[in-house]
Amino acid sequence: MKKIIIIILLLVPHLNCVLPQKPWTAFFYLAGHNDLWGHLENAGLNSLPSGKNKNVNIISSASLFTGCKQPAPDHCTPTTQKFIATQKKNIQHGPTQKHLNTGLQTTLINQLTFAIKQAPSNFLAIFLAGHGQGPTAGICLDQQGNSLTDVNVQNALKHAIILRKKKTDILVIDCCIMACIEYYFAWADYTHFIVGSQEIDPGEGIPYNTSLNILKKTVNSKQFAMHIVNAFKQKYVNDQNQQQFTLSAVDSTKIKAIAFNIDQVAKTLLSLLKTHKKITFSILKNSINNVTRFPGIIPGGQIDLKDFYVNILNRTPKNPIFNNLKNKLKHGIALINQAVIRNGTKIPKAAGLNIFFPRKFCCQHSYLNTLFVKTYPSWVKLIHAFFAS
Repeated sequence: MKKIIIIILLLVPHLNCVLPQKPWTAFFYLAGHNDLWGHLENAGLNSLPSGKNKNVNIISSASLFTGCKQPAPDHCTPTTQKFIATQKKNIQHGPTQKHLNTGLQTTLINQLTFAIKQAPSNFLAIFLAGHGQGPTAGICLDQQGNSLTDVNVQNALKHAIILRKKKTDILVIDCCIMACIEYYFAWADYTHFIVGSQEIDPGEGIPYNTSLNILKKTVNSKQFAMHIVNAFKQKYVNDQNQQQFTLSAVDSTKIKAIAFNIDQVAKTLLSLLKTHKKITFSILKNSINNVTRFPGIIPGGQIDLKDFYVNILNRTPKNPIFNNLKNKLKHGIALINQAVIRNGTKIPKAAGLNIFFPRKFCCQHSYLNTLFVKTYPSWVKLIHAFFAS
């Protein structure tokens, strides 16, 4: 009888048993209750590596459509399944759940809790995959129109700290146009590194298989974060169909300093708009018109932060009244250079970090509710003042 029980346990790895502790846990939250369902099934879930790896346990929460063979998921059932990567394949754990909204904070926290408890480890990498359109729209949009905000993800990261007694090592945002200071600001205190894209993700997004290959050897969080960017760039750099792409790894410890610097730059520009309006407005206008821009729910609403600073700096005349501004801009550029530890891009002036500055005045309610804007409202005041001028 004992032999039979042992055989059953070996053949059914989806039973509620904790996996052997390994150095790393990689958790994949695949939000595919939308038009990305086929992509996240094929390039996401099915690309996760199986096979023996003594250094990582791979857990995934896949929210896709089952029984769906047509391109459109209108008549398909949205389901969520948890998977554990075993030596031969990804095996489902537990029953299939229906209509589980991926854009809700509770869903993310519950699935993440399962991964942390099921696969104890020293290091944790969280991959969030789905739709993203910058800090005005959230990430991981579901069929009901829900999306995760900066605070939703922050609360999940806080919960991970409660469970693990330490920060998440790497937060990977495999969603379009989410390498933005507004969201990173909310996650900075709860992560060591954040990986994300300033642009629309190309092709299949981040290649999970080659990204995880480095974990076959002993690596630290910084090395893993940098390797994810390297694997992404290697996949697309020679693809003639992908003319524009970005992916960067950012040191979370530098993000709060960058946010404070942005506030100081904004306040200085606001002051100069009052005392030297004509020349300051001209500097801003020319900088905004020439800065590197990215798409989003508000087309062109996101700009490269470093390129914006460089544009202002290059257009500011040699006049003592601008010395304070110049010093703050130079300090901000240095901070960005320190923060972005790896940048893989085909866009020459994409330096790894975006900020919102639309072509026409508009600030959606969701943007005004970000922790960054609530903490440092001077940036929105600058946008207001610019368009009012």
